[in-house]
Amino acid sequence: MVIMRTSKVHLIRVIDSSHIRYYKIEISLTLFGEIIVERIYGNTAYRKCTGKITHFLDSIDEAHAHFKRIYGEKIKKGYRAKDTQWI
Repeated sequence: MVIMRTSKVHLIRVIDSSHIRYYKIEISLTLFGEIIVERIYGNTAYRKCTGKITHFLDSIDEAHAHFKRIYGEKIKKGYRAKDTQWI
């Protein structure tokens, strides 16, 4: 049995009042026990997300390193954490 921490963050970037972008990053397990880092992003003006990217990784350490790298890139681009959850 794999015991892991779940990491999830919701980032937003406000360009102006009608252009608010969001970016969600989450580490989780699939039903088959694979470790994934999933990114969902888009604009709040639209109903559906603009894009969804899923990365399959070999270890939880790789997943956390990938998560931190993506998070750092988004912070540099002006995104700010809206709601952060660490379990």
